[in-house]
Amino acid sequence: MDPVLVLNDPEARVDPGGETRVRVSVRNIGDLVEQYQFEVLGDTARWAQVVPRQVSVLPHGQEEKTVEVVFRPPPPPGSPAGEIPFGVRCVSLERRDRCAVVEGDVAVGAVHNLAAKLEPVAPRGRWSGRYRVRFDNSGSVPVTVALAATDTKQLLRFALAPQQLTVAPGQSAPAYLSVRPRQPMMRGKPAEIPFVLSYRAPTEGGSGELTGAFEQRPVISKTVIALVAAVVGLAAGAGVLIIRAGNNQQKKTALTTEGPPPPTALTSAQALTSSSAQLVWDRSPYATSYVVQQLGANGTVGGTKEIGDPDVSTLVWPGLKPGRSCFQVVTVGKSGRSAPSKPQCVTIAAPAPTTPPPTVAPTSAAPTVPPTSGGGGNGGSGGTGAVTLQGFYVIYAVIPQDDAASQGLAQQVVAKVQQAGSPARLVDSKASDQLADGPAGLWYILRDGFDSYSAAQAECAARRKVSPNCYVVTP
Repeated sequence: MDPVLVLNDPEARVDPGGETRVRVSVRNIGDLVEQYQFEVLGDTARWAQVVPRQVSVLPHGQEEKTVEVVFRPPPPPGSPAGEIPFGVRCVSLERRDRCAVVEGDVAVGAVHNLAAKLEPVAPRGRWSGRYRVRFDNSGSVPVTVALAATDTKQLLRFALAPQQLTVAPGQSAPAYLSVRPRQPMMRGKPAEIPFVLSYRAPTEGGSGELTGAFEQRPVISKTVIALVAAVVGLAAGAGVLIIRAGNNQQKKTALTTEGPPPPTALTSAQALTSSSAQLVWDRSPYATSYVVQQLGANGTVGGTKEIGDPDVSTLVWPGLKPGRSCFQVVTVGKSGRSAPSKPQCVTIAAPAPTTPPPTVAPTSAAPTVPPTSGGGGNGGSGGTGAVTLQGFYVIYAVIPQDDAASQGLAQQVVAKVQQAGSPARLVDSKASDQLADGPAGLWYILRDGFDSYSAAQAECAARRKVSPNCYVVTP
């Protein structure tokens, strides 16, 4: 008959990188002594284990044995957050069809850890300054940040792109700030104008401020004044008239409205998110507005956005699909439109595929030890054949199950390889006839399904930094 299972703690709480335990009781209501084996089911399987894994229970409900399920979620940013369902399955070793499952939930706490840094790109000038803000999220949940810039004396104007962004766990995201004085400084010493960039995460309840300064420089500097005075003092009256006439002619030519304005340069195109890009161009003194154009595959204009403020020189273009997108900017003046700028292109990366959960739950961990053989299960007690490996496969690490000195190492290795981009899984040697058992069972961190030896070799070569002992096994 099936065993009777009772989950004594159906709800558990644990912090990332911490540990919690729940108890499961089992009774044997059959007629014979039963040997039962336990395993954890669900997404928690890769960082949970049952202690002890096997128990012997007397028949007719004479006794009740208790085991503990130990949950050790990895530290952020690789840890999950929120309530995660789990199951504990108890299977008779005498008859595999005699089994029972209990279910519960474990609540993994969220870790909020956002760092911000203001990096000056062009912090001084006569007309404008530029800065970059970098956000690093080392927590376990995404953080959405709203940005705003102010200066107490209201001497500056600000442009932020974007004004709100989301930073994924373990990722970084930039924002760009443009500063422009409200009034130009014609003469005098350079003046430093402090400002504050504040950021706020409404959902997570966090906020902060970054201080910066813009150095406004005079339009006419002392060097220019001294040079002009020397030229005027040394030049003859006729020479002075010629120079002034030439300067006037140049100014008249530069400001003429008889032709279209010269084109401006699109200086930067950079991916912001998985569906948007940040575009930056040089301001034109002849502009009354700008038109930003998205180019199709054959160079034709596929979409346009008009910027009516001539002081704005940045734009976030949303709704982009994965792949390469190209843009150009056209300056609009009083006498018409300029020629398009040289195109700038940006590549939007496709979303990374989700990693499937491991097939078999880990129960313990220890330092990596080379396997006793590359394939068949002729060592130790032998496998049960529940897991079948397909094609060529790579083994990232092998860990003895009976080494209690390195608890949690197997889960850390799996998480490390998965974060590097490989759908690795943890397999119990007793669950497969293709893997060597060792004296007391081994844990294999592996990936199978490669159709050739060279493809498996390429996977090992790509993971050498996180798995220096990786090797290939031929089916």
